[in-house]
Amino acid sequence: TAQSGKRGVGRYTRHFAKALVERAGSDEIILALNGAFADSARELRSELLPFAGHDHIRTWSSHDFGQALYPEPAGLRQSNQVIRDNFLGSLEPDFLFHSGLFEGFDDFAQTGVAKPGGNIPNGSMLHDLNPLKFPDLLAHPQVRSWYEGKLDDLRKAKLLFTMSEAVRQDAINLLELPAERIVTIGAGVAPAFLKPALDGAQRC
Repeated sequence: TAQSGKRGVGRYTRHFAKALVERAGSDEIILALNGAFADSARELRSELLPFAGHDHIRTWSSHDFGQALYPEPAGLRQSNQVIRDNFLGSLEPDFLFHSGLFEGFDDFAQTGVAKPGGNIPNGSMLHDLNPLKFPDLLAHPQVRSWYEGKLDDLRKAKLLFTMSEAVRQDAINLLELPAERIVTIGAGVAPAFLKPALDGAQRC
């Protein structure tokens, strides 16, 4: 989204997407972008085009409203979700990977374990569960209701991919999910996170 794209979660997502398509080999990977964030979608398309190609970057569009913070008109958020799910279903994926579910409270992000028909397995990146560890973050009833709905979606995912082993343990302990459904992959795949090669003098 426009907000998270400039934060750590956005940088992790971009770098992870690049790494994924670079290592795809014979596997086909299609990247789906939300057209409601026009500027971000254009920026991402331009950034990822050298790695994925035009046919493997698709954009879907929905209504201009539907934030959880502003639920009226009634049913618009649900309508946008159906539009997104139908779009994802049209891609006929073997597996759906979500870069993160905790978006859309105060913007046009449509997240959630997709239901595009059939039994297509879903997986999601899990960056943290800080609101469960720090309940003050959920003091507002509307925020708590929205967050709990996202947790319900998270539990429906076939696999969760966590940023660290600490987050994996949080998911096991706080969400009571089976350990075999949670995989630690990290996401610091950008060159800036690689250990630099040092010569003898530099090691001293």
